[in-house]
Amino acid sequence: MKIQNFSDLHFDVLPIRKFAVVEGIDAVIVAGDTCEGLSNRLR
Repeated sequence: MKIQNFSDLHFDVLPIRKFAVVEGIDAVIVAGDTCEGLSNRLR
């Protein structure tokens, strides 16, 4: 199983950094420090 990890994304700070899931990844872990009000950012 291939896993890709993201952390410290800080979607609430401009400019928003781009990120991509690498081809062939089976699971993605988003670990902490994403933003305030994460549910609003993932719509």
